[in-house]
Amino acid sequence: MKEFFKYFFASFAAMFLYSICSVGIYFVMFICMLSMGGSGMSSSTNIEDKSVLQLKLNGSITDRSVTQSDVYGMLSGSIGIEQTTGLTDILRSIKAAKTDKKILAIYLNFSSISTDFANLQNIREALEDFAESGKPIYAWAESYDLATYYLASTATKIYMRELGGLEIKGIASQSMFYKPFLDRLGIDMQVIRHGKFKSAVEPYLQGSMSDANRLQMSTLVNDIWTIFAKDICLSKNISEEDFNNNVDNLAYYSDIDFCVNSGLIDGLISHKAAEDSIKAAIDVDSDDDLNIVTLKDYISSLKKDKPKSDKIAIIYAEGEIDPSGDENTSITAAKICDAFKTAQDDEDIKAVVFRINSPGGSATESEEIYQAAKACGEKKPLVVSMGGYAASGGYYIACPAAKIVAMPSTITGSIGVFGVIPNVEKLLKDYELNVETVGTHKHSGMGSMYTKMDSREIDVIQQSVETVYGRFISHVAEGRNMTTADVDSIGQGRVWSGASALEIGLVDTLGSLNDALKIAAELADVSEYSTTALPNMNDDSMNMLLRSLLLTKVFAPESQIPEECAPLLNEYNRIKKMKGVQCRMEPFMLEY
Repeated sequence: MKEFFKYFFASFAAMFLYSICSVGIYFVMFICMLSMGGSGMSSSTNIEDKSVLQLKLNGSITDRSVTQSDVYGMLSGSIGIEQTTGLTDILRSIKAAKTDKKILAIYLNFSSISTDFANLQNIREALEDFAESGKPIYAWAESYDLATYYLASTATKIYMRELGGLEIKGIASQSMFYKPFLDRLGIDMQVIRHGKFKSAVEPYLQGSMSDANRLQMSTLVNDIWTIFAKDICLSKNISEEDFNNNVDNLAYYSDIDFCVNSGLIDGLISHKAAEDSIKAAIDVDSDDDLNIVTLKDYISSLKKDKPKSDKIAIIYAEGEIDPSGDENTSITAAKICDAFKTAQDDEDIKAVVFRINSPGGSATESEEIYQAAKACGEKKPLVVSMGGYAASGGYYIACPAAKIVAMPSTITGSIGVFGVIPNVEKLLKDYELNVETVGTHKHSGMGSMYTKMDSREIDVIQQSVETVYGRFISHVAEGRNMTTADVDSIGQGRVWSGASALEIGLVDTLGSLNDALKIAAELADVSEYSTTALPNMNDDSMNMLLRSLLLTKVFAPESQIPEECAPLLNEYNRIKKMKGVQCRMEPFMLEY
């Protein structure tokens, strides 16, 4: 009883403190809103002669720049608004810098990059194109990993801090398996699926990876590694065999001098020395400051292209397909269907490029988006551009396209479906807890985590899974001009790289968003066009702050959970949001 009162009063105190803090937060937010409202927009940046475009690219890179509210940042004195860097802004800046007489070089100043492999390929291609202008690219970092070095390998000179490291060790896929742990807790994950490769549910069913899953993941990581290694070796003029052997032996990782001697690093120097090297290259006096232009400032300096009468809409679908998700970071049918309707009804829009970067999610949402995309595609040319992921539900919504364009390292396919309903009867029994169900019919409690499903209920859900899978492969068959048997043979939930997907007919060609735009223009028979981005982003700063405040937990229990257990919490939150049959890819982690 003593322990009970201890925790009771601790909880009471926390709730009281929470109330006081909430009032304080509302007051601070109100003051911040007033100051933000009067601050206005900053003017565009004036670029000086002999400037250098600096690309740090630290933090998250998404397809579009996404503005997110940050209550904690606001409380610590910052503006309270965070923005991810958009791939389109990066590519536009590099392209503009190529012909900008005031920009004489690009300076890659790295610490870390958080993005997918396809985005890295897009940025690297843009840097290679910039280099064709004859302007130099310089790279410097305290240390490099595969992502940062992959971009740096385009540079005229690659520098690193003297005590840095070249941390290239290959690519690994890691998946956590929960079955034994869940058994100990007394939780039974009732899984109904179709697809022997549908590894999204494997962690709930067993304690280790199946042979089928190991095969697909081994193929995937080796496909991506081959692409990245080949590009690096071509840029540095080294043998792929030697490069792979050195990576296998951790030779680059362990010996900095070897990195220099083998030509991967041009010098071990300080940040200031790297800037002095750039000054010499672009004929700036050593005593003068280097005119460095940040990506954000350079974007603000660029004039918008004069609108053309003909337009191509780019409809962005990025994140999980989740009807209850945040409208700026998730894909909802309401948002995407409205975008397709807008594009379909606008007479100035001659074609649509559907940009997909998603591991999938809700099957019902995917079907609704599919129907909207199909309706639009029957009126105007529809081309899909795949980003880092277009798998499971992400592939489902791509099916109506006249052409599908993917990057070689795009992760796609995963044509399979499943349903998951946790059952905690044993857990409750272990703690002497009892849940009694009173219903009107025999199966009124079906789907509850407190009651184990019987054979009839499992049969009904299995039938639903088979119906969705049948619909899925019929959409693929229609869009890809295949038989359903052919689709089933490459489906079964198996994940493919973009390069492999091309070979088996799941995509039409390999290329970037710009390549997809060119194809769309050809199909629409337009030579000059402007692009318009849909759906419109909700960038009202005050509304975002208010929404973030209402959803923020000042005393977040997640912060008390050990880092090693974070995947379990993330998976629990994912399962809580799953409603109905899922077209979703396994949330594996790619480490490099």
